[in-house]
Order: sequence, then C-alpha cells, then structure tokens
Amino acid sequence: ALTCFVALQDIDERMGPTTFLPSSATKEYHEEIAIGQQDEYGDGADTSELLSAAPNNLATLGTGDCSLYNPMTLHCGGANRSDKRRVIFYFSYKNKECNEKDW
Repeated sequence: ALTCFVALQDIDERMGPTTFLPSSATKEYHEEIAIGQQDEYGDGADTSELLSAAPNNLATLGTGDCSLYNPMTLHCGGANRSDKRRVIFYFSYKNKECNEKDW
C-alpha cells in the first residue's frame, strides 16, 4: 500500500505539519507499541515514552509537494497554531491481493 499527501498550499511548522516516525512500519514496532498500551495502569505511559524518544521527520511542504509513505508508518498531524487552514489532498493505493496485516 502507498499513501500520498499533496499540499494544496505551503505548510510550515506553525501549521502543524505531519510528523512521520521512520522505520515504524514493521510488525515488530507495532507490537512494541501495543505492549506499551497494556502497561500496569492502562494509561499508555510506556507508549508515550517510546514515541517521545523515537526519531521523527516533520513534513513541511510547499504548494504541490507531496509525501509518499507506507500507511503503516506511524504518523500524526500537529496542532495548527497559524491563522490558516491546513489543506491537503490525499489518496491511498492498495493492491487488492494484499491485506494490511501482510507485513
């Protein structure tokens, strides 16, 4: 599978661009995250610590730029602290023969 975000405007750091965690699209990484969510108190503290320490890439984009990524890559949008809307066009491709659980 492949997902594409296309910026319909410049997206700078104040607009809360998407953050990607490289190398997170693996079965082992997702299992580690799931284990962290099952900590003793169920508050996700272990997962938060793991994610906070993970290397990440901030996807600031110019108008017309795109980000292509495996949709199993952990990613999130940040808070938009600007006075502009953050507008993107996105689409995903998936081989109908594949299941999202096929790593």
